[in-house]
Amino acid sequence: MTNYNIELMVMVPIIILLAIVDYNMQKFTSKKVFYGVNIPEKYRNFEELKHIDKSYKRGIIISTAAVLIIQIGLSLYADFTLNENLYLAAVTVPIILTVVLYYFIYYSSYKKVLAFKEDHLSTINPELKSEKTQILDVDFMHERDKLVKKYSLIYIIPILLVVVSSAYAFINYDKIPEMMPTHFNFQGIADGFTVKTKASFLAQIGIQIVVMLLVYFGSIYSLKARIKIDKNDSKSDIANTIKYLNHLASESLFMLFAMALLFSSISFGLVNQEVNQILVILSTVLLLASIVPLIYTSSKLKKGNYSDVSYTVDDDDKYWVLGCFYYNPNDPSAFVQKRFGIGWTVNLGSAKGKLIVACIVLMLVATIFISFKFAA
Repeated sequence: MTNYNIELMVMVPIIILLAIVDYNMQKFTSKKVFYGVNIPEKYRNFEELKHIDKSYKRGIIISTAAVLIIQIGLSLYADFTLNENLYLAAVTVPIILTVVLYYFIYYSSYKKVLAFKEDHLSTINPELKSEKTQILDVDFMHERDKLVKKYSLIYIIPILLVVVSSAYAFINYDKIPEMMPTHFNFQGIADGFTVKTKASFLAQIGIQIVVMLLVYFGSIYSLKARIKIDKNDSKSDIANTIKYLNHLASESLFMLFAMALLFSSISFGLVNQEVNQILVILSTVLLLASIVPLIYTSSKLKKGNYSDVSYTVDDDDKYWVLGCFYYNPNDPSAFVQKRFGIGWTVNLGSAKGKLIVACIVLMLVATIFISFKFAA
């Protein structure tokens, strides 16, 4: 089986999984929010909103079909020409294209729903104001803080594994060939190289540690993120929320260990010029396997099944830029639940949120710079 066959076996399911999730994204969203706009549930029966929903889903199907054609075409052509650059393009371009297309499809739907709300402000706004009931439970916050403290320590273990494997590569720096491996295919064979320098070596292992730290802090702040509580049954909902926060914490730990396995194999590969194919496939499968339970747990914490959850400041449309970016300087939370779909997003208005985004941007810029500067 060629490297390109393995690539198709991995990439096609990823694209299909993304399509399934995005197609059903509104189902994972709180019933108070319709395509990024805060609208009472009873308005969903309007034909305008039904048409927007159908148009969004049709766009997801069409764009996914186009991306799959591009994915298969690039992979087959790379297999035919044995061009490694085309292989790398076949791994990255379809995913980037998928994310961009899905966002524009969502943004188009968001603008249409926003226009619908503008046309019905006189009736919608009084209803939204009457629903502003907040719930703050001290016992819940105490249980959540204990959970955060516990996993703040446990999450360090996979990071230490990456640090140890990086230290191994550092100790064996002299054994690394002058043309240092920078990328390994799904067969574990090095297919990308750069001239070995201390700067290129430190950049290679440094990026791995930075990524682990970003996921670490992202996982911690996700546990700390503000959670809405069902006003009709707060005690039962709080108990369920703690249960799902425990699930989220353990699933994030599973993902961190999968990443640690992948990064550690790469660090050993720097010295040996190849990595174990089983480790490459296993770590990739484990990473993919961590996505499904994370999606499920996040959807439960999203309170998508509740139409009567407590009000929080991020319910206001004015704090959401382009329907997905949360900016509220008056909200100290670094992370809040996403407006549309599942998971969490950064509060770009908070000091911690700005620091997190700055670190991500710097890491991306550094990666691109290193790729050009040290490319062979």
